Amino acid sequence: MPPSSTEQLKALLRAAEGAHGLYEGTLGHRDEDWPKWYAAYVVGALDESARAGQHQPVTLTGRFVELRPLTLGQTESLVAIGLDPDLWRYTVSQVKHHARRVEIGWASGRWRKRSSVAT
Repeated sequence: MPPSSTEQLKALLRAAEGAHGLYEGTLGHRDEDWPKWYAAYVVGALDESARAGQHQPVTLTGRFVELRPLTLGQTESLVAIGLDPDLWRYTVSQVKHHARRVEIGWASGRWRKRSSVAT
């Protein structure tokens, strides 16, 4: 499914730029094959966007927890909780490095379809 406007393609390329910067950071050097990486990112985002129309968000309710689709309005609270040092005291995860990935995931729209939060 091709982007329906120049603005959509521009937004996809900007999201790819940010995500690729993170990827290069994990490599520790410049990615010489960046066009292939960008192309795969954009095609993946377009495929996911096309599939998104086939699925509806669902809320899962259990005895003790409810899982519901995240919204962009929840980002600030979620990041605040995720960056709380007490939450990560007993893990080896480095949350600060993940904050940019969260931002990129939301901006690209890739997380809206498959992320949930427990309440």
